[in-house]
Amino acid sequence: MNYRQVYNDIKVKFYYIKMNDEIVGTTQGVYNDNLYGIYSLAIKKDYRNKGIGKEVLKKQLEICKNKNIPVAYLQTEQDFYPSKMYRKLGFKDLCEVYYYIKK
Repeated sequence: MNYRQVYNDIKVKFYYIKMNDEIVGTTQGVYNDNLYGIYSLAIKKDYRNKGIGKEVLKKQLEICKNKNIPVAYLQTEQDFYPSKMYRKLGFKDLCEVYYYIKK
């Protein structure tokens, strides 16, 4: 069962990030009237640290604001390289997620 079967009001938008007609990254917005989730923000290695990710996040936050959604969140890994940027844009650490594996 996926989240769409549980929450019928969820919408998903997948975005390509282009520079000079080249796809340099992707991101995804998953939202309803109350929450806007930012997932899978990925920028090609050669294009990182050039402000692209920051601009993409700003655009997604603008989309969230224009839709009058009160809360935005994103999912990332602990100490992932852009975590300082996330904090500068106002995101706060909320929780850590643990993964378990059985072989």
